[in-house]
Amino acid sequence: MALDQQAMKAVAILAYGCLGMASGAIHFLSLRKDANLLVAGGSIFAALGWRLGRLAVTIGTLVWAATQGAPALMAAAGGFLLARHLILLRLRMPS
Repeated sequence: MALDQQAMKAVAILAYGCLGMASGAIHFLSLRKDANLLVAGGSIFAALGWRLGRLAVTIGTLVWAATQGAPALMAAAGGFLLARHLILLRLRMPS
């Protein structure tokens, strides 16, 4: 029985890591869109919408993970940072 609980915890932590990666990907890709709108002279309201949406997704994900406990928060935050690294590699930018 103890092995089943440990396996369930491992699966849950993996799921929170994937959730953090998805949240990080949304965050950093929309950051790029936000910056492009500001630099290219796009609508300030569109840029503000992208910024608020990005922050809402990020804050919502990390706060929800924090309510599930420290391991969930650490997995989500790790996934978030891994997404940042992968996106910077994809865009060929130094981290």
